[in-house]
Amino acid sequence: MHVFRQIKIGSLVLVAALAVICGCSSEPKDPFKDWGAAQRYDEFVPLTALTVKSGTGTLTYTTPSNGVLYLLDTSTMVTVKDVQKPRVVIAGYVPGGTEVIFDPQEKRVHAKGKSGIKLTNVTPDHTHEVRFDPSTANPKAVTQ
Repeated sequence: MHVFRQIKIGSLVLVAALAVICGCSSEPKDPFKDWGAAQRYDEFVPLTALTVKSGTGTLTYTTPSNGVLYLLDTSTMVTVKDVQKPRVVIAGYVPGGTEVIFDPQEKRVHAKGKSGIKLTNVTPDHTHEVRFDPSTANPKAVTQ
């Protein structure tokens, strides 16, 4: 009986150690960390995209290099695999040195000196966030 008890206690210790090592948690895993997340989720924003501007009203940002700019509505959250994420308003490749202006009152995003894109899914009094991911992966530039 003594040997059986030692094996039982040893098994419980092993299970507890594995739980700690594996990082078992009741929190849902961030789906954007999954392999192939960019192709699976419409609201995907890579973890490498850094917040460069945030607030209400007009947001202006000049890209330091080629990359993808994401405009998010942080007042409107969407659920992606049980995780709350800000809604993506628009995303696109922008060449380095481009000054991008988002005007929520006009519901328009544009490069300085260009007419830009009219957006239909903008609520002017919401808080918006601009994230930038430096990359040359997509040669299609949003400079209208």
